[in-house]
Amino acid sequence: MAWPRTSPIVRCASAPGRPGKATSRRHHRPGGARHRLRRDHPGYGFLAESPRLSTRAREHGLTFVGPSTEAIELAGDKLAARAEAQRAGAPVLPGGEVANAGEARALADQIGYPLLVKAAGGGGGRGIKRVRDADELDARLGLARREAGAAFGDDRLYLEKLIESARHVEVQIAADEHGVTLHLGERDCSVQRRFQR
Repeated sequence: MAWPRTSPIVRCASAPGRPGKATSRRHHRPGGARHRLRRDHPGYGFLAESPRLSTRAREHGLTFVGPSTEAIELAGDKLAARAEAQRAGAPVLPGGEVANAGEARALADQIGYPLLVKAAGGGGGRGIKRVRDADELDARLGLARREAGAAFGDDRLYLEKLIESARHVEVQIAADEHGVTLHLGERDCSVQRRFQR
């Protein structure tokens, strides 16, 4: 979804444009040379989550308005993000990567039900399946693996304990290259579909 033409960010842009339909496998090509831009703001969604876009923008001499390529790559790999959170001392839900049904059954017995089978890559709730008991595990594992592979080209999965009544609250933070950091408040995203929490 693109920003509306009447939104302040589009009205203030020197050369607003629509890159076309984005998928996780097809990424935006920065148009800096064509439009003589100095900055590229991808909006949100697939473009904002593309490490390739961030890298290409910088290669074309643009200031990418968003996280570093390294931060985007880390956020796009849920297993790496979990490991980084643990290294930083942040609490994470019980879970871990599973390569096959046998590993999944063993880990599920350890962490207990209900749980989620989750795609390691991608986002938007794709490749996430709720599992209420052991009878559902194998089927949900296969379904999540196929969905993740088709959507993201990465069929790695992990299990995570499901907290039924969890709330998904995002903290919005913006920072620049000069060390200026702003807290922009938080938003409750608990109503998002497909277990995006």
